[in-house]
Amino acid sequence: MESEQNYFESPEEQRLYAMSYDMAKITGALVCRVVQLEEELRLKTEEANIDHTTKLLNSNAVETIGNQWVEKDKPFVAIFFDLLNFKKVNDTCGHEIGNVYLQSVGEMIAKNTKKNDLVARIGGDEFIVLLNTAEATEEKHIIAQNVIDRTSSLIYEYNRDEFGSIDNIGISGGYAIFDPNIHSSYHDVIGEADKQMLHNKKQQHFENKGAYRI
Repeated sequence: MESEQNYFESPEEQRLYAMSYDMAKITGALVCRVVQLEEELRLKTEEANIDHTTKLLNSNAVETIGNQWVEKDKPFVAIFFDLLNFKKVNDTCGHEIGNVYLQSVGEMIAKNTKKNDLVARIGGDEFIVLLNTAEATEEKHIIAQNVIDRTSSLIYEYNRDEFGSIDNIGISGGYAIFDPNIHSSYHDVIGEADKQMLHNKKQQHFENKGAYRI
């Protein structure tokens, strides 16, 4: 039987080929490991920035981005939303349904925003929206109020259809237009939006004969 054909002209050429083959295997393994590490980093970053209940941004993520916008003098409007009597949902239906309610609220808020806007749940029953108004053609206060009104209307209808037996649940919202001459940080903007939300919440409380916790 004839010996197997040797395709190498010399032992040195065969040795170099073997080395190249081994290096290719090592390189392939390294590339796979890098891809794996990048995916692990992506998942950890996502976990650190995403609210687990609603899958929206969390408070850390929106604060980081908000401060970046302030530092760059990027035009934006902040909206602060607070659910009204959310505790009634948990007490009546349980925390599992309460979480579903929070998810639905987050979806309804996001539905009234655009691709470049940000929506976050910052804890409990509070949500933040940052409206990117860099290319806005309408007055910023009109844009913000429209988002608040449309969101309130959606949630009112949702509450009526899904939680009609629970009285006086809803949402209150307030906004602040970022002004670099007034606001030096994200917290300055959010603080102003929070104050307006609380003012509106008190008004809703009195109009509904003390129905909302303030």
